Amino acid sequence: MSGFISTVSIFVASAALFSGIALAGADQHASIPNTSGGVFISCQNPISVVTIARAPDGTRVSQAGPSGFAWQHRLPPMNSEYDQYYVAPDGSAAVVALSQGVGNVYLVSQRQTPTVLRGAIAAVDFQGPLAMIVHTDRPNGPYNVSIYRVGSGDLVGNTSFARPNWEDFRQFTVRLSGDGRFYYYLDDMQRLQLRDAVTGKPVFLDAQLPQGIEDVLLRTRNSGYLIASGKLLAIVGGDAEEIQTPLLPLNLVESTDPSIQPVNFHFGWGVRDVASGEWLALGRDGEIITAGHGMAAVLESQNGRVQVYDLSGKSRLLRSVAVDTRGGRRPMCANGYGAMTYRDGQFIWRRAK
Repeated sequence: MSGFISTVSIFVASAALFSGIALAGADQHASIPNTSGGVFISCQNPISVVTIARAPDGTRVSQAGPSGFAWQHRLPPMNSEYDQYYVAPDGSAAVVALSQGVGNVYLVSQRQTPTVLRGAIAAVDFQGPLAMIVHTDRPNGPYNVSIYRVGSGDLVGNTSFARPNWEDFRQFTVRLSGDGRFYYYLDDMQRLQLRDAVTGKPVFLDAQLPQGIEDVLLRTRNSGYLIASGKLLAIVGGDAEEIQTPLLPLNLVESTDPSIQPVNFHFGWGVRDVASGEWLALGRDGEIITAGHGMAAVLESQNGRVQVYDLSGKSRLLRSVAVDTRGGRRPMCANGYGAMTYRDGQFIWRRAK
């Protein structure tokens, strides 16, 4: 494990020149057997890298910055071969469940004592200072939605809703809006349902939405994107406007930068400038694995490269990272500056050139 810590320390030190970024969503590794030596790394924010290391005597969660470890927690050992990790993309916090079933769930951050709740996790989302944990305490029971302030650990909302039947069409379970005011999900009929984050009461959009919703990202009640019946639409005020796409849209990628919207197509990907409506970059191979702060990292399926696109200027700079993706494995983590891989018991930071 000491070699791993050394590798991460060198990586973080090399990233010290980059500014911090405000991120949203969740970098998750859940319901998947561990395939990386018992360690998970989240490096979307290159100066706040979160590592989660499982061992027989406990589970260690830590955040490393340019000056070393900022905080560390030691939790009880995992009792499942399946990882249950969810990390805030800005590296400020993480949610760790010790098992897939009902058990202890920990919200860890720079606070000295983790916040603990009990249940089986259905979804986790981070937006700004808030963390949403969706969990259930029994099979086929309702979903409980607990929303916390990451900095203080205070519970700001604790509501519930009946569990929909998501077996056939789920792109996501539950998400928290970008402004943190409500959470949303698709019901049994694939209709969008919104509920107030504090009271759980229904919230309604001004826009009339189409049938057949497949994926949704909402920043506020009146702004966001959705995919419905094979079409990409932007929610602007009281309207849902169709956006012309070069390919059939597959899913939406939550950007850490509100000025761009990344989209994965069935065969390719694209990044749209929200203000101008232009597609800043398009590709016909691979998928976007992270985006924000004027950058997008794309994992190409044919040659196993991560392509890093700089979307901040008039000329779109392109840099590449060689990544071994044999067996269909993704990089351990990636950001605008490179990617972390794991192979033969070693973690290697590969810088974009």
